[in-house]
Amino acid sequence: MSWKNAPPEVQAYFKNGARTAVYVRAVEPFVVSVTFDDGVTKEYDYTGKFTGILSEIKEPDIFSKVYLDDTHSICWDTSRGHMDFSSDTVYIYGKTVPSAQGNLKQ
Repeated sequence: MSWKNAPPEVQAYFKNGARTAVYVRAVEPFVVSVTFDDGVTKEYDYTGKFTGILSEIKEPDIFSKVYLDDTHSICWDTSRGHMDFSSDTVYIYGKTVPSAQGNLKQ
């Protein structure tokens, strides 16, 4: 896939090679913490993004049950079924935080 028309931060990310999510957890209502295979941990805030299909995860009880599926996508099970979200978006646009590498798990 060509990324030449993508924003510069997206081009840079894919030029350097996509990362794999290895751990995810909800850390606040509507914020996930994701640790990647390079040891970087990012937090991504979904607040204000609950439109369309994402409206399925706007309930704190559902949001808190985030997990990684077998493709390392960020996932939730909803009344409409399995919903996943690209971990690439979290890596590109998430806030970098100190990693809790001693607690890595899927």
